[in-house]
Amino acid sequence: MPTDDDLTAVEPSPSVVIPTHNRRERILALVGRLLADDGDGEIVVVDDCSRDGTADALAALVAGSPRLHVLALTEPAGASRARLAGARAATGDVLVMLDDDVMPAPGLVAKHVAHHAAYRATSPDDPDGLLVLGYMPTTVPSPLPAGAFATALYAQEYEKRCAGYERDPSTIMTALWLGNASLSRARYLHAFESGLMPTFPYRHEDRILGIVLRELGVHGVFDRAIHATHEHNRPLPKFLKDAYDNGRGREEIHRLYPEVVPDDAEQEYLSDLPAPLRALVSSTSREPVRRAVVGTLSTGIRATGRLGARGPETTLAKIARRVELMHGARAARGAQRG
Repeated sequence: MPTDDDLTAVEPSPSVVIPTHNRRERILALVGRLLADDGDGEIVVVDDCSRDGTADALAALVAGSPRLHVLALTEPAGASRARLAGARAATGDVLVMLDDDVMPAPGLVAKHVAHHAAYRATSPDDPDGLLVLGYMPTTVPSPLPAGAFATALYAQEYEKRCAGYERDPSTIMTALWLGNASLSRARYLHAFESGLMPTFPYRHEDRILGIVLRELGVHGVFDRAIHATHEHNRPLPKFLKDAYDNGRGREEIHRLYPEVVPDDAEQEYLSDLPAPLRALVSSTSREPVRRAVVGTLSTGIRATGRLGARGPETTLAKIARRVELMHGARAARGAQRG
């Protein structure tokens, strides 16, 4: 075990990097929590062209805190590129990456830094080889209101992923789920500047980053004690688009890294469905059928939500998600053939 003197000698300086877009109240609450933790280093908020008063609200906070810096982008970038811009502007040795809908518990940054300090004390030959993943359970309202099925499903998927991290820590890097994570700034920037990080327009950017970092010798640890809460919200259209992008992204990852993601999308999306549902999802390979099925399911989701029938609402949402996952996967395969 490293001594206190060892930890003091190698303790890195943190920079918290938070991309944000049109989430004024949430980013103000998040920054307020970070500023309440004295000595947690600089905070870099990247405003990705928000139009809801975020810039003015953050400017008022900057005036009262030298720890807070705001980088205002002039062109929309998306979360991944906004995060990269923040990392380039940061000055700390370690980047603590938070999403703008993740609310940190007190001491979160210090716990991230402690992991890196201990690692650097015992790994002087590769001080940048660690990624630390904190825990960010999703806040699920109770009772569940209409339309909140996406949050409930997301919470289930996240907890399943965390259990997977604990069961097999190697999956931290191959199934990375950012939002509450930290790593060496130098190693993160190298992932992009080396050309290893591909341009990736769909979801799963986190997963791509983890795979690239693994190639650069980074290993991950998951620690539930580094706690935050995820304030998740997805309306139905965004829920369906996310499913499409997830399906398309999975196929792109298979194309880039077939050893990580095998070519079994049909098996992954269909195998656990009852035969009638499997046939229904499979039938949507024809675009007119897909549009009709998704339209009917969407109508059913809204109707059951209004009636307070949470079970049927969630079941219909799960089926619609499978259809859109398959739609995204097929679109990716078609683009690859073309």
